[in-house]
Amino acid sequence: MVLFLDDVQFCDVATMNVIQYILGDSEVQHFLLIMAYRDNEVDESTFLTSSLQRIRDTIQQRLHYINLKPLGPEDIGKWLIDTLNPISAFAFTDEPDVLEVEQRRCMELAEFCYRRSNGYGKVIFFSYN
Repeated sequence: MVLFLDDVQFCDVATMNVIQYILGDSEVQHFLLIMAYRDNEVDESTFLTSSLQRIRDTIQQRLHYINLKPLGPEDIGKWLIDTLNPISAFAFTDEPDVLEVEQRRCMELAEFCYRRSNGYGKVIFFSYN
């Protein structure tokens, strides 16, 4: 089983206690827990830091951190091109210029998204300001 928890920096005591209980139970097998949180909102004095330390103590060597960096404009552009797939939308055209124009439009959108979000994905797709 895989459990993904986002925005763990907002978890309450009960949630973290359940997580610690599950991870500490020797009968639980084939379980992957992925927790995401914004490290810029967490410091040494926060509840999450002490909870993660307790979890680390409970499960010892099975805890791994992956620090994700913000996406650059090129990365966002590639993702938009893959997602919006302008090539398949114009697959039956003989006009190569049409494909270039659509890809350029995706890159312009990527620049806008990057300026708006500084490359943080959640801001890109859930910012309505």
